[in-house]
Amino acid sequence: MKTYIDEVVERVRVATGVKSKETLKVYSLLVLIKGEDISLEDVHDAWSVMMNFKPYNPPYLGHEHPSIVPFDQFSYETQQKDKKYADALIQVAKEMNEQKKHKDHFSEEWDKKFGPPADHDKVPAEEFLKRLKEMSTFTPPE
Repeated sequence: MKTYIDEVVERVRVATGVKSKETLKVYSLLVLIKGEDISLEDVHDAWSVMMNFKPYNPPYLGHEHPSIVPFDQFSYETQQKDKKYADALIQVAKEMNEQKKHKDHFSEEWDKKFGPPADHDKVPAEEFLKRLKEMSTFTPPE
């Protein structure tokens, strides 16, 4: 079963190009928690948390990585290296917010027209598909 977390992780993977499962997890958490307010420092901190718990395994430095330091200790140029990730994560959050607004609007319209969700499971499948078609561009399967 695919969860909403899987969807966020996939969106983050596509937007950032990141392949590391661990990095995808912490970046996805940023999207869920911070939304469009993600900062460069947030991206660095998330990456640092992930790296901090990786073992030293040459050529990977893991816990011994020299960049696991507070964000403000980096030069402006070094701080900007996280910009492409912050921008991508913010874009994912924006897209998810827009999608949620659309879903919320659809749900409100549905409830106005057909009643509260508690009544929906009492509707026969044919009637449900008819109502859904009236509310959207949904095309039921033949």
